[in-house]
Amino acid sequence: SRRKWGGAKLHGPPRKLVIDCLFSGTGAFLTMLALLKMNQSLQVDGRIGFDAGWYTSTLCIIFALTPASVGQPRHIFLAHLWNMLVGLACREIPTTGEYGLPLMWVQALAVALGISGQAYIGNLHPPATGLSMIFASGPKWTWRT
Repeated sequence: SRRKWGGAKLHGPPRKLVIDCLFSGTGAFLTMLALLKMNQSLQVDGRIGFDAGWYTSTLCIIFALTPASVGQPRHIFLAHLWNMLVGLACREIPTTGEYGLPLMWVQALAVALGISGQAYIGNLHPPATGLSMIFASGPKWTWRT
């Protein structure tokens, strides 16, 4: 709708000072560099590793939207935990056999429960929502992820 497109007369975050942008950029660069180095070190034997790309949207929120509620550590931690639990629970829904649901239904349900649960408990962190779908998708994604 036109109202939604206009943002219901809400405005985005104010423009930051150059020094704040330098801090955000430096913090994101150093954190991402550390994550990529850690990933490179863990993949030496080929058994352990993770995709550091998962953390890019969270880094944007942490460093550029620091005062926003979605950028607070409590919201980040609880939203990630909630969505992992939702995904792991939805993974238990059968996707094969006579009474199994199609995988896309289970994934959609996981995302819906992840979003609505975050809204209910008041801990919104949008990047965490992807975890509910990924963890519901299959046995490749575990607590070690």
